Amino acid sequence: MTAAELLELRHALVGASSLRERAQSAAQGRAAEGSDSQLDQRLPQGGMPQVFAGQLLTAAGEHLGVWRLLAERGIVPRYAHLTLLRSALEAAVAARWLLAGGDTTARICRAMALVEQADNKVKGMAASFDRTHPGAVSRGQVD
Repeated sequence: MTAAELLELRHALVGASSLRERAQSAAQGRAAEGSDSQLDQRLPQGGMPQVFAGQLLTAAGEHLGVWRLLAERGIVPRYAHLTLLRSALEAAVAARWLLAGGDTTARICRAMALVEQADNKVKGMAASFDRTHPGAVSRGQVD
């Protein structure tokens, strides 16, 4: 990577820290005045989409922030930055999906689907572990 490209990369990643700060605000449930999220919060579980989106965007900001720190030190790995970018992109896309248009019920259902998907992954991992370590999960040795 040339010095000019590295400088351009550093400049492009400057906003990573502010993304993380804004995302943390969303993850704490602080909705913008007049936003769909503020309207959603009137219902039970209505804050879930915003909180989950905030958590995802916080993770995206952290991944971009790590890449920025590497670039500031002149370290540009051959492949490792791609996993940082992929993680940031996937988290941002999921956050956008959670908060996409539609009505409040649709946003809450998307958040519940995300919770169910994560729960199924954990159960699958536990079952896989239990197959290789019989009884460990049922004995409470694995949470």
